[in-house]
Amino acid sequence: MMKRNRMFFVLPLIVLLTAFTGNLHAQQLDAKEQKKIQFLSRRVPKKFAKNPVTLAAKLTNAYDDDARKVLAISYWIAKNIKYDYTSFVNGRVYRQTSEDVLRKKRALCGEYSILFNQMCEAAGVASFKVDGYTKDFDFTTEDKFYRAEHAWSAVKVNDSWQLMDITWASGYLKIKSQVIPRLLFTLFGTPYQVKKKFVHQFNPAWFNVSPKQMIATHYPILDQFQLLEFPVKIEDFIKGGDHLTNLVWYQNFAAVNNKDIANYSKMDELRKYEFTSSEGIDNNYHNNRVKGFNDYLSAENLFNRFYDYSSKEFSSSVAKREKFKRLLKSADTHILKSIDDNQKEYNVYAKRSEGWEGLLVSTNKSYTKSLIDRTRLNKQQIRLVKKTKKDNKYDLKYAQKSRSNLRVTDLARVKGLKKKTRGSAAKCRELRKMIEQVNEKNTELVNTRDELFAFYTKQEHQKFMQLEKENAKSYNANLKALSKHVVTKAYNLPWIYFSNAPLEKTWYKNRFYNSDSINTNHVNTYLENVYAFQDSAKAIMKAFNQNNRLLLKLIKELKKSSTSSGLANRLQNDVV
Repeated sequence: MMKRNRMFFVLPLIVLLTAFTGNLHAQQLDAKEQKKIQFLSRRVPKKFAKNPVTLAAKLTNAYDDDARKVLAISYWIAKNIKYDYTSFVNGRVYRQTSEDVLRKKRALCGEYSILFNQMCEAAGVASFKVDGYTKDFDFTTEDKFYRAEHAWSAVKVNDSWQLMDITWASGYLKIKSQVIPRLLFTLFGTPYQVKKKFVHQFNPAWFNVSPKQMIATHYPILDQFQLLEFPVKIEDFIKGGDHLTNLVWYQNFAAVNNKDIANYSKMDELRKYEFTSSEGIDNNYHNNRVKGFNDYLSAENLFNRFYDYSSKEFSSSVAKREKFKRLLKSADTHILKSIDDNQKEYNVYAKRSEGWEGLLVSTNKSYTKSLIDRTRLNKQQIRLVKKTKKDNKYDLKYAQKSRSNLRVTDLARVKGLKKKTRGSAAKCRELRKMIEQVNEKNTELVNTRDELFAFYTKQEHQKFMQLEKENAKSYNANLKALSKHVVTKAYNLPWIYFSNAPLEKTWYKNRFYNSDSINTNHVNTYLENVYAFQDSAKAIMKAFNQNNRLLLKLIKELKKSSTSSGLANRLQNDVV
């Protein structure tokens, strides 16, 4: 099985591999030697690339050590054999021979491993095909691993076992452009199926991988191929992360003189089937297929050994015949269970996809709402600032006009005033004094109001308003971009598996929070001050209007020149 679009998942691992793995080639071969071997491997004539034994001999005849032989073989395979993604998608079940692989230059993961093993054997290097599980693009900790769908290799290099995945070293998958289908979907909503293609790109990070790093993504059916001193359980592999790291970080490698691999290599074919059946189901009781198929292969092996086609009978003991029956029954039982497991797995993936779709839709709605709310708030803020500016101009104009109309000097020009006030000059002087006091207070109020709005210069006002307008444009642009992105959610939805980017929309968050930070750190403070100034200005204008009413009252009383003994006291209280 190929790692589908592993690019999003593997890049962080490659960094770790570079930092922590003990790459055999790097240890024993310098960069110049590696390049030389790779150069010679590329120049092997096509006539030698038709048979794995012939090809291996051509690639390795010049070398005496395992490291150079393995590098020459693995590099040639990774550079010349492409992953057969079409066959994988179409569910091809039959296995090609290595000769077919060399002819077509395409292979599935198991065929990569078998070709590598055959070429290593021809070059006198021990190796094994390792079947197991990988954390694929859609892996979650709830996965049961009903099947072991991937294969990689274990190779013995200079008495030390090493792990390598030539399939993943040969390239990765990426999304096809599909320009016309995408255009039709955008214009008319015509649904289409997202397609991928294999990118043939050599990646040496998957050669000679440290067991401590390999176990992060690859879990073999058989424990000995973990190459760890204390093999971890599949539950630990599923949990992964720091938990798995803590289990393997201080372990020693079981790469040199591995007795378990040595014992396994001595087993005949039947014993290997039986051993894989037993350990495979013990290590992962969800994998009925590994038990069913290996029991079937064991039964087939027994059949071929002891069945006499001429007499049409088993030429074996009763015990062997009973064993054959038990194996067939077990194979039948577990294969049927594996068929049910397929449906369970399909249901899990379907439910998960629906959940992801719902999460994507709800997240998009949440982002859209936040943008709409922010845009509305911007518009409201801009309107309020404009209204504040307009109200301020109106209030100042009104204050200036009122002060002009109520000047004390105008009182002397009131017709008949002098005549009417001769008899109460003291009262008039007292009234005039009160009027002057109120006018002075009005002057203070207006000056205070002016000082409030002089806190910011005209240029500063313009700067903040410009920022607010630019942020409003940014929010609107984000809203349009998000809307356009949501339209293509049917295209992006399948790739939530590979990356959370379609869900999290980092590009949107960065742009939104960039504008929002400007609002929060700069514009909001300005607006809060403006709103506070406006509230204070309203209170000042209220006092100003009350003073004006008092002034009118004082002037009215002054005109009347009333001799009422209580007038002065009442006016005195009003002034206070």
